[in-house]
Amino acid sequence: GQSLISNDGRYVLFAATHDPVGQNPDNVVQFFLCDRGPALNRDCRNVTSGALEQITTGHGAWAATMSPEGRFIAFQQTGNPLNDNGDNSNEIFLCDRKAGQGSCQPEDGGLIQLTSWFPPVTFDPAVLTGNSDMTVGQMLLKNLSDLPVEAQAMSLSDDGRFIAFKSYHDLTGTGANVLDGIFRAANNTTPITQWFVCDRGGDLNVKELMMMADI
Repeated sequence: GQSLISNDGRYVLFAATHDPVGQNPDNVVQFFLCDRGPALNRDCRNVTSGALEQITTGHGAWAATMSPEGRFIAFQQTGNPLNDNGDNSNEIFLCDRKAGQGSCQPEDGGLIQLTSWFPPVTFDPAVLTGNSDMTVGQMLLKNLSDLPVEAQAMSLSDDGRFIAFKSYHDLTGTGANVLDGIFRAANNTTPITQWFVCDRGGDLNVKELMMMADI
């Protein structure tokens, strides 16, 4: 799995398939955040202490990254926490824990969805991965280790303004060699990824998605 730790050692972000807080009954890969507290003495194994939070939902999660102080967490998941991902496609979300009063839960106001992709009816994820665990319309594998390495790439600026990530999808509609909304290698149908960057603006409220090749 993946794990990240804040500079001061207080926050630990990790992937797991267990269900410590009762929100992952299917035991798929989800991301959890452990807050060890200001004195770094809270035990995240004691789930009743409130130190452990599950920050992804739904069919599971792919990749995540965290800013050095632990305020911003960007992650990919197939859940629908904000009711804007009805097809359960794999999307990029950003949690501002300061805006959410220390929480990534949707009702606390710190979570936003940065991308939106609705696969065409003919889209077959097995073409991308050759993995039969996936169902039509979902970009998620059940196991992080089965995911193509390039699809896990993601980077977050320290101030939470810029989020860079790779996607097979022509999210901005400006790509070349695109078939059924998917980037393809030149002269064939092999799916490939491209880099995108989301600029949230200086006030962190503006959302502009750009393809790196267009910048």
